[in-house]
Amino acid sequence: MTLRAYAKLNLLLRVLRRRSDGYHDLLSVMQTVSLHDLVTLEPTETEGIRLTASDPALPTDERNLAHRAAMAFYGRLGLEPYLALHLEKRIPMRAGLGGGSSDAAAVLTGLNRIFGGPLEARELHALAATIGSDVPFFLRGGGAVAEGRGERLTSLPPFTSMHAVLVCPGFGVETPWAYARVTPKDSIPAGLSALLASERLEWDSLIPFMTNDLEPPVKAEHPEIETLENRLTALGARHAMMTGSGSTVFGLFAGPEETTRATEAFERDGIRAYAVTATMCGSESVPSDADEGGSDAC
Repeated sequence: MTLRAYAKLNLLLRVLRRRSDGYHDLLSVMQTVSLHDLVTLEPTETEGIRLTASDPALPTDERNLAHRAAMAFYGRLGLEPYLALHLEKRIPMRAGLGGGSSDAAAVLTGLNRIFGGPLEARELHALAATIGSDVPFFLRGGGAVAEGRGERLTSLPPFTSMHAVLVCPGFGVETPWAYARVTPKDSIPAGLSALLASERLEWDSLIPFMTNDLEPPVKAEHPEIETLENRLTALGARHAMMTGSGSTVFGLFAGPEETTRATEAFERDGIRAYAVTATMCGSESVPSDADEGGSDAC
């Protein structure tokens, strides 16, 4: 079984009080986008988990969230693992796009299907939360408000009209480093809760509230983040900001023609950029006779 594991954008990331468990309470609006990894699962006759990856820089042992997800799933069923995993990486690493968490969610989704659905949605969600804060979100994908440390999710209508350009500056940011330097906020902006409860919420209505509390410490260390944001705005983005703990910067545009022009402008300068759209899913199966770059129903 092969699944697409989609990246995400944080359209809003507020970092609130530090918790007794060492995490922070968060309020985030997240949306999965069309950039994706491919995760292939193949049961084997050899005991253990054999993980391979297209990127040699990616760890292939228990440091990898996909490996941890497979071990957690087999452990939950009380079974020894017999599994080969392969990750075809397209989502940049240490970039704030959630690639590792998305891969882990795809492993849980795929194994649950292979075994005939032994875990109900709430059980799979609870298992995902033990692996990483963002993993539960990627089980469903689309649009969502994330609270707590990211595991409390409220679905939003997916921002299907959203077009964005992702720009990767060529360096990564470690998430613990960014959180160790953040200044937590005491509250959320007035009016935001009412907006998020709206049944007709669209991405452009969020623009006045779009901010990322992890940006200031990352920008202080890497001023090129602001340079990329300014260039996205100059190319026509209605809003530009950093996603997650960085280093990816994204700009939101009116349509595909605008994203194509902006992406080509960055690529002419040798800067990696991706034109993406919103997706309905966190992960989805790739039929054996389908073009793996397409999109199917979740």
